Amino acid sequence: MAALTDWERQAVLDPVPSPDTPLQTLLAVSVEASRRRLVWMAALADAALRRRRAEEVAPWRYEETIAGREQPS
Repeated sequence: MAALTDWERQAVLDPVPSPDTPLQTLLAVSVEASRRRLVWMAALADAALRRRRAEEVAPWRYEETIAGREQPS
């Protein structure tokens, strides 16, 4: 997101926006917050899937890596 204008900064900082805040600004801030939440949830889902696959492929390697030790090859 580009540098915030005064309107946008006020919309982000105020828990209750003032009546003179433009609707377009409120929508832009809301859309950006939703996009960031979706990106975060996708990253968590990807990490969980990778972890599950790692456990299925080589459970001992995954457990040893988590413990900070590597199994000798």
